[in-house]
Amino acid sequence: MSATTLERFWAKVAEGDPDECWEWTGAKNAKGYGRFYTGGGRDTPRYTYAHRFAYELANGPFPEGL
Repeated sequence: MSATTLERFWAKVAEGDPDECWEWTGAKNAKGYGRFYTGGGRDTPRYTYAHRFAYELANGPFPEGL
């Protein structure tokens, strides 16, 4: 059985105290931003930034225009 997207995401987060930054331990791009695979196939993989994925988990979709 494969892990869900959420399970894969949280497996790459080093959790700390609620008032601390929680570091991304997964893949990063050349500028150091966390990168996370969210689906798609071999020909059309979909990636997002880890901080954007985390924001949407906590707050819902980004407001239109941002």
